[in-house]
Amino acid sequence: MSDRLRDAYNSEGLPPGLETRVRAGLQSRRPRVLVWTAAAAAIAAGFFGFLYVQKMMTVNRILAAAEPGLHSILRVGLRDHVYCAVMRKYKGAPAPVAKLASDLPVEMRGLAPVIQQHVPARFAMHVAHVCKYKGRSYVHVALHDGTRLVSVMLTRREGGESLTRTDLLTMTSAAGVDVFSGGSQGYDVSTFEKGEWLVFLVSDLEPAESRSIMLVLAPAVRDYLGKV
Repeated sequence: MSDRLRDAYNSEGLPPGLETRVRAGLQSRRPRVLVWTAAAAAIAAGFFGFLYVQKMMTVNRILAAAEPGLHSILRVGLRDHVYCAVMRKYKGAPAPVAKLASDLPVEMRGLAPVIQQHVPARFAMHVAHVCKYKGRSYVHVALHDGTRLVSVMLTRREGGESLTRTDLLTMTSAAGVDVFSGGSQGYDVSTFEKGEWLVFLVSDLEPAESRSIMLVLAPAVRDYLGKV
């Protein structure tokens, strides 16, 4: 049968005008496909835009409540913690630390295992990357124990930012590192400076535990930055 069909086709050829009609049909469908594709893209953009607006409203509400109780330099760390870490969902087992660290700049990749080694073992690293909040860049590592959240962040000092003792800062020292701390609305923030860097630890832990973690971590991070 197939040979007979082929012979019939070869002998008769295409009906007059068929090829033209097929091409015209395909061309007429193309604009409709493009319209539907553009519409789907617009719907997706609108949906994600809505989610972003909702996220920023929540971030702004949290910061409006917490920032007045903090020294201005501690707010620098709190802002990225809320924007990037608090607003994130933590589900399932995280990737290995080495894989997470691959998202960091080359010179900072060794910092991820240093941080993991100097926080309590119950905290698993879920994020290690560079992020931005309102134009300011942070090296950000976020760790979670299933309930509580800890961020370790580094950002370069801007506009003459410097640490001094005030009534909104508590200073403690560990191995020659002066750590300044404060808390507000359930967030505890600690920071120290090393060269051009401000280093923050922000958490929703009790202040005593949060600050004790920073006192263990600070000398190790300082030493790492001294080699970068």
